[in-house]
Amino acid sequence: MIIPKTLDEWDYNTIKRFVDLNMFETDHFDFKADLQPAENQERTVSAFANTSGGFFIFGIRDMSKTNRIVGIDKKKDFPKLFQDKNQKIEPSVYYEFKQPPFLIPNSDNVTHVCFIPKSSESPHMTRNQCFYIRTSGGNQLMTYNEIRESFYGFEQRKMKIDLLGLELSYLKQILEGMIIPEKEISTKHSLYEPNSSLLIDLLGQIYPIIWNDKQLVSFLMTIRAGIDTIAKKNQLFLFQITLPLTKKSNIIISHNKFIKLKVVDICSTILKTIKILQNKYGLR
Repeated sequence: MIIPKTLDEWDYNTIKRFVDLNMFETDHFDFKADLQPAENQERTVSAFANTSGGFFIFGIRDMSKTNRIVGIDKKKDFPKLFQDKNQKIEPSVYYEFKQPPFLIPNSDNVTHVCFIPKSSESPHMTRNQCFYIRTSGGNQLMTYNEIRESFYGFEQRKMKIDLLGLELSYLKQILEGMIIPEKEISTKHSLYEPNSSLLIDLLGQIYPIIWNDKQLVSFLMTIRAGIDTIAKKNQLFLFQITLPLTKKSNIIISHNKFIKLKVVDICSTILKTIKILQNKYGLR
């Protein structure tokens, strides 16, 4: 059976099928009846983040038990309790819970699915100053060479994320400079030519880090498409104003209005993208 790769792909029926088939926990998901002692939970959380990411499915008892889907009291602020258990992990690990949790049929309890993505800030260390990776056999301590390579990879990832942040900020500044003041909208037009080539190059470099973040990838592709649209519109505009017997003021006004609407939309997406990079990927 195919294991879901995103929170959106999980539903109660998927969980029940996994349980009914007595599927073993893998390097990508872990069944838990409830929250674990902090030291134990830190190992799995950091291991998922240090490897390829993974899912906790809470409310599922061990295979040795009958009636395995027992769930969690829906009145519990479970995400907050989960966070409290992971306070000692350094650096902190980003996670997401499926909202709302899945209500168990004929019960007041729910099952929670929590996603730990592969981290751009790995390696993460537990309170015992240990580094773990996730394998099909569970959590394993990283070797010295694995830790060293992970720290080297961390510096490379951070540099690429920072470069992407700088490029987005630069593009925002260029785009905002294309907006013509209302009093000059019929007489002036911007000569700026935004270019998405560096953004495309950076996207190729960081894609292995962000591939599972659908929202971030969607935002970045939207920004790229918007910039390309403006570039094409600029080319068309420059051709139009050279045509004889055209009322240039009308063409300039129409062009400036289009550019303003597009720039406002793209810049809004850039700000959302930068916020994600700061919150989830450690953009400085």
